[in-house]
Amino acid sequence: MAPPELFTTLTRNPGGSYTLRYGNGILKHFDSAGRIQQIFGIPQRTRALEAARAMTSIFTDKPNLTPYDKLTPGVALDEMNPPLKAIAGRQLQAARQSMAMNFKDIDDIPADIFNRVLWGDAMGWNTPYPKLPKSRRESDER
Repeated sequence: MAPPELFTTLTRNPGGSYTLRYGNGILKHFDSAGRIQQIFGIPQRTRALEAARAMTSIFTDKPNLTPYDKLTPGVALDEMNPPLKAIAGRQLQAARQSMAMNFKDIDDIPADIFNRVLWGDAMGWNTPYPKLPKSRRESDER
């Protein structure tokens, strides 16, 4: 098994399986519910779950008891957004757009608008949003 520092992303897939991407490009697919289903003899619901392995292979037999160094947040965790009357321009527009989004349901927000709101907040409201390469833009329009 690769050392933890090589793990880059753990992505939840539709149907309950997970993809673990290592820093060296290797992908492994895991099924969090697979072990429980295996114990009770419940068949897998999707092909992705059938192909996924139980998550037992990402754990070791020996615990790592090395203490970790905690990170102090760079932003106050109780900091709130400024009121609408205190902001203007693109920031105000973005605040109104995000207030209108439904964050209660999974994937029920317009991804492109939300990405632009996050971009403006992180990079500055006057920093232009990057354009997609022409070939990618054309394939998205099909």
